[in-house]
Amino acid sequence: ARAAEEARAAEEARAAEEAKAAEEAAWRAEQEARAAEAAAVVRAEEEAAATELAEAEAALLLQGAARGVQARNEATRRRAQKARDDAERRMKSAKARLAAQQAAIAAGRTAGRATTDARSAPATDPGPPR
Repeated sequence: ARAAEEARAAEEARAAEEAKAAEEAAWRAEQEARAAEAAAVVRAEEEAAATELAEAEAALLLQGAARGVQARNEATRRRAQKARDDAERRMKSAKARLAAQQAAIAAGRTAGRATTDARSAPATDPGPPR
């Protein structure tokens, strides 16, 4: 009876140790699962942040490209405006030269007519000789 009781006590002690070991193993597995879940959350957050960063960088690149296009368009517009202004100045200058030439020609004609009129006018009588 005593040997049977000792055997039963040893069996219970062994069963209790096995239960304790199983409980510790379950606890470790739970901790590992929590750690893996936390790592997965961190990885997902890192991936989301990396995606957001890539999108922001792409937006900045597009914005920079748009600014570059806008700057080139503005420079082209300024060059075109300068060319128009230069052409307008040259046209005004040419008109002024033409008007001056026409005025000179008209003045020459008037002077020529006066000379011709003076030559064709009858000579005045100088009066009696002195």
